[in-house]
Amino acid sequence: MATNASPRLWTLDVIRGGAIVMVVLMHAYFDPPWWAPASQAYAARLVYFLGHTVVPLFFLISGFLFAREGHLPARSLVRRKAAVILVPALLWSVIAIAIRVHSLGLDARQAAVDFLLLNAGGQFFYVFVLLVLFAAALPLRHWDARRFARLALACGAAGLLRTLALERSWPASDLGAIAAYRDPLLWGGYFFAGMAAARGTLRLPRATVFLAAAAGVVCIAAWFARAHTDGAYANSYFSPFVYLFGWLLALSVIPLLHARAAAAPLALRPVEWLGRHSFAIFLAHVPLFIGLVTDAWYADTALGNYAARVLFRFATGLLGPVALVLLANRVLPAGVARYAGFTGRPRIPRATGGRGNAAPSRRPRAA
Repeated sequence: MATNASPRLWTLDVIRGGAIVMVVLMHAYFDPPWWAPASQAYAARLVYFLGHTVVPLFFLISGFLFAREGHLPARSLVRRKAAVILVPALLWSVIAIAIRVHSLGLDARQAAVDFLLLNAGGQFFYVFVLLVLFAAALPLRHWDARRFARLALACGAAGLLRTLALERSWPASDLGAIAAYRDPLLWGGYFFAGMAAARGTLRLPRATVFLAAAAGVVCIAAWFARAHTDGAYANSYFSPFVYLFGWLLALSVIPLLHARAAAAPLALRPVEWLGRHSFAIFLAHVPLFIGLVTDAWYADTALGNYAARVLFRFATGLLGPVALVLLANRVLPAGVARYAGFTGRPRIPRATGGRGNAAPSRRPRAA
């Protein structure tokens, strides 16, 4: 999160807004059944591929913002991250686990393990890795751009090797699979690239952008070609083609991290709004609106069309959290909302000066 001393960069929120839409759509996906038309199956798998490649953008932006906060004392940084990231994640983990225990029959032992590993529904691995990267970067936060860039490249190379190893030999146990998602080697490169970008702008030649776009198309084509050859699609993040596409996307976004305009264009403001509330949407969408509504309350076979099923899960997973955010931000005081991942009602500052300018004892709150 940006500090009060630094203006909020609307481009970051636009990137996060587009990314959270793709994450929700990825979580709404399930493997196309045999009877699904090829056009729907290929489109869904393409979206599934792209959804996995936008998660690195969240790590990139988190590293960028963490570097901008690097001037703060370590104790202040730790307290801030615990309040706005760890506490909301733990709260929503309890909610997600309670839903899975009650509606999906999760046993108590697995529930305890899931809580400790932030594995409620699988999606909170991002928070686990992010906290590890914050801890690793805390003593390094005063480095310059060159040192962070070198560290990002080293982590990126290690992450590629890790994806190749996982693609060849997936862990046999559930705990091994959980650990694979939480491997900092897979995600650290994006985070440290964001910290490097915070130390200065990166300007890529136009030809480089076109080459990156062509390489991205090659990655997608190779992913589909490998699936046709092997008879199975690669396991989410653990395909080198997904990993490389994520890097291409991250590098193309880095020049946009330094906004110059005072406000987002009107057409992008809905996406900017989603980005400002992306963490709350992320926390709520799987346990409440995909895990509960579409998995526990709504039969998977209720819609006969494959695309309609996916779109229903997507609409529920996106519009439900948006409605929840609107409600929570209207009724929850800011102090309470902060620890639940929401913004909450803003406070009107207490007036200063003499007796005639004193604020009333019950401070009004803006709607």
